[in-house]
Amino acid sequence: MVAYLVTSLFNSLTLPSILTYLAIFLLILALAVMLARNLLDFLTIKKNFFTFLLASTITTTIALIICEASLPGFFAQPLLIQSINIGTVTIQQTTVGTPFNFILVSLIISSFISFLNFLKS
Repeated sequence: MVAYLVTSLFNSLTLPSILTYLAIFLLILALAVMLARNLLDFLTIKKNFFTFLLASTITTTIALIICEASLPGFFAQPLLIQSINIGTVTIQQTTVGTPFNFILVSLIISSFISFLNFLKS
C-alpha cells in the first residue's frame, strides 16, 4: 500500500493500467522488502532503522529497475523539477534522470517501511 501511494505521487512513474500487471508490480516490491530483512539475517547484520533502510533501499531500487525492464505498462521518464528555492540557492529548472528517480522513490518507500518496522520492534 505504501509503494502504491508513493509511486502514484511521482508523475514520472507510470504504473501499469492492467490490474494483473499492477498486482505483479506490487508483489515484486513487497518481495524486495521481505528480501531485505532476510539479507540482513544472512549477513548477520543487526537490524535497526538505518541498516534496514539501506538494505531495503538497495533491494527496492533493483526491483524497480527489473520492473521497468520486464513489466509492460510500467514506464519511468525523467523527473522535471520546475523551481527550488533553498535560502540563497535558487534552481530554476532541472531534470532528474531515471536512475536517480528510482533511488528517490525507493528511498521514500524504504523510509516508511523502516519506520513501521522500527515502531513494531
